[in-house]
Amino acid sequence: MKGFQPDVLGLFEEVLNNGTDLRVGVTGRSMMPFLRGGEVLTIRRMPRIIQKRKSGDGTFRFLAKRMLGKVLRIERPLLSGKTRHIDMNSISYRGMNFLIAVLGFLKAQTYFFLSSAIAKRT
Repeated sequence: MKGFQPDVLGLFEEVLNNGTDLRVGVTGRSMMPFLRGGEVLTIRRMPRIIQKRKSGDGTFRFLAKRMLGKVLRIERPLLSGKTRHIDMNSISYRGMNFLIAVLGFLKAQTYFFLSSAIAKRT
């Protein structure tokens, strides 16, 4: 939730820590094409989110990231005036998010491999 004032983030965190889902309107274009201005996100607090990182020596480190919660649903207004409800926990969206994560990983690995190969040539 980049760009929010600390007091607003504190309020969001307090709401989520009380076990209440948070509904937040999307503004701007920084998350295009995934999120668009005018959409409403329903966010729920998650106990913790851990990231696995490989160190330079080949060992793995697990990092706890400070995240407020997870998007459960996106309410996307349509031109017809109706609203499309997207369930981010559905099997199709979970599969799509997994695929995006795998593709991002492969892209990073390819970039690393190519930059290493170019560095060896010079």
